[in-house]
Amino acid sequence: MATIKEVKDLVQQKVEVERELDELHSALESHGSNMTDELVDPEGYPRADIDVLTVRKTRVRIIYLQSDLKQLLGKIEKGLYKIHADEREKMKTGESAPPNVNTTDQNAEPFLKIDLVSEGSPAEKAGLKLDDLIVRFGSLTCENYTGLQMIGSLVQHSKEKNIEIAVKRNGKLSNLILTPSTWSGRGLLGCNIVLYKK
Repeated sequence: MATIKEVKDLVQQKVEVERELDELHSALESHGSNMTDELVDPEGYPRADIDVLTVRKTRVRIIYLQSDLKQLLGKIEKGLYKIHADEREKMKTGESAPPNVNTTDQNAEPFLKIDLVSEGSPAEKAGLKLDDLIVRFGSLTCENYTGLQMIGSLVQHSKEKNIEIAVKRNGKLSNLILTPSTWSGRGLLGCNIVLYKK
């Protein structure tokens, strides 16, 4: 059973891998090379203008890290889906309070903002409006949110399934049910979600 902490740990690992990849790509550039340059001259000899051994080692490390990153992204997606599925199951069995009586939302801080809602979209049908502030998106809150990729993964794994969200509008809390689905426009929601900054 995946937990929010486990997912956050995976996201932190992802951030560290991406940071090292950036550093390695910068190192390659500083050696006058990249991932695809030839390391031999037209006559088949190692190029004299670069440190071929360092470039080779750096490339190998980048390839390993790219593979690690792909695996981490897969684990993050699976973890988010599992957390959300567990939450949805609890709602069905009555182990968790339904959204309209979720008192923890009352004091929660907004962490996302809606800055576009398309006409006829799943977001509009759910009742979302421009400038709504999101305090809970499924199982995600300001306490466990680490990046927009978490929202994207959750939405992708919740196609045609209800996501309970809590929004603040004009200082009042509203609880809505959003169902990601294919519609005439782009994406599964038809709205644009951005990080909320006070």
